[in-house]
Amino acid sequence: MAELRMVRIAIELNEGGIGGDATPRVEEQSDTGGKTKEGNVLFKSLILNQGYQTAKRLVLQSIDANLNRNFSLNEDYMGETTYQNAKNMISKMTSYASSVASATIMGASVGGFVGAVIGFGISAVGIGVSEYTNTQAKKSQYFRSLNASNIEVGYARQRAGLIDGSMGTEN
Repeated sequence: MAELRMVRIAIELNEGGIGGDATPRVEEQSDTGGKTKEGNVLFKSLILNQGYQTAKRLVLQSIDANLNRNFSLNEDYMGETTYQNAKNMISKMTSYASSVASATIMGASVGGFVGAVIGFGISAVGIGVSEYTNTQAKKSQYFRSLNASNIEVGYARQRAGLIDGSMGTEN
């Protein structure tokens, strides 16, 4: 089995700045087989997070399946629609809150308070533009289907001999 080795490449810049000499230096570290305490902690946290996400997904799927079955058995279609709308709204809001929070944290880590404000602003504007675009696309799709339906109804009325959209015929 091959031994894992951690290789670190360090680049030193001399007084000359960017145009100066850059000397790459290779350092080897093989005392722990390339494993560090931080790497183990990161790996453990990734495994724990994956387990948590899987358990959460399974619980939510089970609850969702039972609720959907209950709605179907009771033929409560209005309740099912309300539940689906609420679930979609909660999903959107948590996604947006997570996006804004992560952008704010990333901005704060780079630029302090000003970076946090900039990260928050950029994510908020991005969310607003995304929602506007989705709303406009839905409106456009609705008006396209409405126009197609109107054309089909008009053609059917013309074929049936109806005049001016009335119920009577020319005969």
